[in-house]
Amino acid sequence: MKEFFEQYRRPGEEYQSPGYAFKNEGKIYHMGIYVKNGEGVGYALYADSPLSEEEKLKAIKYIGGMLVSFTRVKRTFEKQARVETSYMKRAKKAIRKWAVTDGEKKMAARYEEFFEVILSARQRFLDDCKKVSKLQQGMFEQGYFEIKDKEYLDALLLDIDATLYILIKRQYDDFEENKALLKYIENKRNRLGFFKYRLLKTNLSMSTLDEMYENIQESLSTFDSKYSHLPSVLANIEHEGLRSNFARTLVKRDKEIVRQTIEKLRN
Repeated sequence: MKEFFEQYRRPGEEYQSPGYAFKNEGKIYHMGIYVKNGEGVGYALYADSPLSEEEKLKAIKYIGGMLVSFTRVKRTFEKQARVETSYMKRAKKAIRKWAVTDGEKKMAARYEEFFEVILSARQRFLDDCKKVSKLQQGMFEQGYFEIKDKEYLDALLLDIDATLYILIKRQYDDFEENKALLKYIENKRNRLGFFKYRLLKTNLSMSTLDEMYENIQESLSTFDSKYSHLPSVLANIEHEGLRSNFARTLVKRDKEIVRQTIEKLRN
């Protein structure tokens, strides 16, 4: 099979295999990727029998879709996995002890709810990523995947997208209130012991940086503003309209993958 793909490789290119094929109705489709300067510049398809145009399009949609999804989840996971959450959990407990007046208790309750959403959504995201990794590992071991595997990965992607949307939007929605709470705590620092004050101040400072706000705004801009009215609560991860919107985006993405790959297909 390698000899087949080598015949389409051009000077200066490296031939790569995804590590798995697509199996459908007893037929197995392999894709070869030609890479130059770190970018995919060409593709070829191989099967044991001649391929119809319909079969080519289907194989490209499924193999290409899997490749893009795995890459995207990996990049997003690496970004989220670097976030340290232990200080968030400690601050969540500390602020409850800090609050004395009814107004402060209300602020503390809002703050606890804020981090409950952040921590729970993040954990849900990480759990989904583990499922994605397990699926990919199984495909490497088996050597191929089927339609049901892409359907499963698509479902995980919808959950990941909805979860990240609520996580990011909650940071955006509560940003100004967190800044106000930080200022209030700074004015009441004498009431707190040094370590509790430093813990709360550090945690609030991390979630109220102007740079972070700009990053949050940029991240939100990649989502459809149609659902910006949705409250950023955990229950809305399951919101039917939000998920349907992400599903439509995924369908468009797969069509674009097919279009771009066909343009670079060498057989």
